[in-house]
Amino acid sequence: TKASSCTGCDPGTHSSTEASASCIICPSGKYTNTTTSISCENCPGGKYLSDDASHADHHDSSIDCDDCPTGKYSNDGASSCLDCFAGKHASDPGEASCTNCTAGKYSGVGATHCEDCILGKYSTGNSNPCVFCTHGKYGPEVGLAACINCDQGKYSDTEGLVECAQCPKGKAASKLGIGYTSVDQLSCVTCLCPFGNVCDFSDKTRSEPGCKPCPAGGFASSIGAVNCTVCEPGMYSGKKSSTCYVCPSGKVPNSEQSGCEKCPKGTFSVSGDASCSQCDAAKGLVAQEEGTKHCKYCGPGSMADATIHDCRLCPPGSFSAGGADSCDECGSGSVSDEGASSCGSC
Repeated sequence: TKASSCTGCDPGTHSSTEASASCIICPSGKYTNTTTSISCENCPGGKYLSDDASHADHHDSSIDCDDCPTGKYSNDGASSCLDCFAGKHASDPGEASCTNCTAGKYSGVGATHCEDCILGKYSTGNSNPCVFCTHGKYGPEVGLAACINCDQGKYSDTEGLVECAQCPKGKAASKLGIGYTSVDQLSCVTCLCPFGNVCDFSDKTRSEPGCKPCPAGGFASSIGAVNCTVCEPGMYSGKKSSTCYVCPSGKVPNSEQSGCEKCPKGTFSVSGDASCSQCDAAKGLVAQEEGTKHCKYCGPGSMADATIHDCRLCPPGSFSAGGADSCDECGSGSVSDEGASSCGSC
């Protein structure tokens, strides 16, 4: 027999087409709490409904949608909940989305809470994992959002260090930057004596060596030097010097190489000479003053006199073309005046 009238669908069921012979139970993730429903409503995000059209009374109210447990989430109309991704968490039931871990923390899949990064690691948050501190840094605490640069006098040449290393025992860093990545950058030395000084091990009662200045004639060009270096020939230095110097022309280092002294008469020097050079009188060269930079040339009509370190005019009856330490006598029948460069006939 034909039905005399249409009957509304019960809660938990729906009919989406006209002249339907029967109502359909809502699928998983959906429900309806009204009669004559043409569609089912989605369970809201953070909830789920696993029954898949088996029992109408499992789909007839919003309370049939269960909260997702902690560590999970769901979108609208979910039949089951999903685990939170690594780096996220859901600490309360019924979460529609998971929350990023904050900086310094991390989580695994399906986490209900985030945990601190361990020593030697850090995290910038936003679901990023904890990673090892890089070279030149260290992680001395848990839960770091950033690693710390190694302090002055320390270094880190390995990832994930909890503390930075120092110079070997008995040595100290002579370079004091931060964030050093190798022991070589520290320039480790036996002591921290400044330029111009060296380590002094003479006092055995001290736990660390003292410092003593380099004497004149020596130098120490680095911090923590053990020995003073003697200046090279032609150079000098004062006490506590970090380098050696050259004397100006006309002067040479004294015997202790502690300063410069003038070249004596009859000699000369150029800058950097270790000793004064003799002016060659035989070639007409003299130096009348102390501290001479170059020799004086005795020209025509004169001769170089090594006793007075000066040029002297040739006497009458002699001559000189220059560049000699004596004058030549004029020949028979020839004469000359004083300072002549040649003789003439009578």
